[in-house]
Amino acid sequence: MLKKFILILLITLGVATGLFYNSKSWTNNQQQRITVHEQDYFELNSKSRILAFVTQVDYAAVVYPQASLAYPNSLFHRYILGNPVESTFYKIRADVEQTIMGEHHNSIIYYSASSSLPAYPVFVALCRSENGYYAPDNGFEIPATEEAIAFLKHIDLQNINRSATACQN
Repeated sequence: MLKKFILILLITLGVATGLFYNSKSWTNNQQQRITVHEQDYFELNSKSRILAFVTQVDYAAVVYPQASLAYPNSLFHRYILGNPVESTFYKIRADVEQTIMGEHHNSIIYYSASSSLPAYPVFVALCRSENGYYAPDNGFEIPATEEAIAFLKHIDLQNINRSATACQN
């Protein structure tokens, strides 16, 4: 009787571990890098969005996403719940190409609501918490078009009014 109980317990623990284990495997960006332009995106309006973003965040940069890690990513979450958007977040590992404001980094890891690993650089506006950087909303990551990158070189951050904040510090 005890042997049956131990066997059932071990099988139950094995199944539960398999169902609820969250993998720590990153998905690498396999796409060939491309250049994007403002005209490629209907109503992107990157200049006004960038100006609005930098008034609300702690860090802004042009980055190229290299890999992502979904969490939670257990079998239960993926197949039983179907990866519900409201409870899934992503860690993005990216190379920093241009720091707009905040501490300079060569690479960065940040939390995002977007699972996207695009083939082009992205302008990110991030908040900082004790757990690291995070995008306060999915709209704070936009394509870094050639026009936006050129515009970023001319922003005077000293004259930006930082009255509003999207960060929950």
